[in-house]
Amino acid sequence: MKIKDLKQDHPLIYARALKHQKDQVGIIDDEKSLYDAFLWRDTTEKADLWIEVNKGNVNSFYDFYADQPKPLTGVELIAKERAEQIEKHGKTVEKDCLHNKNKELITVARELLTTHPGNMGFPENWNRSQVHKIASKPYKERLIVAGALIAAEIDRLNAHTQS
Repeated sequence: MKIKDLKQDHPLIYARALKHQKDQVGIIDDEKSLYDAFLWRDTTEKADLWIEVNKGNVNSFYDFYADQPKPLTGVELIAKERAEQIEKHGKTVEKDCLHNKNKELITVARELLTTHPGNMGFPENWNRSQVHKIASKPYKERLIVAGALIAAEIDRLNAHTQS
């Protein structure tokens, strides 16, 4: 496993790995394998940690650095994003019932899952600068937003069914 392999899914480990590498050998090179970068140069208790991470046991890192939060699960990330949509941006179920009657939430969610979001278009009634900001996010963040939009559509359908 190369250090760069941690960058997308485990940015905290990636950052610590680079710092550890710089502290141990004075260089930063994310093309190095975890083994080359740490294991044979490190005689501290961290050597065991990097052996476990190299084997794919990422949780050992979070156990070692107990003060660091473990990454949220997909469901937790989506719930957090949905709460932010409601609380920070005011995108409530009631507003979705008024402004997104034609499956706009699903249209945007589907668009965010494409390789180049925005090529097929977003709903006309959506704010262009917000759409651009969402579409410009990295893939993982777009997945989270898409999941939250799907949850919003389910809430909208539930509200419609109850009324």
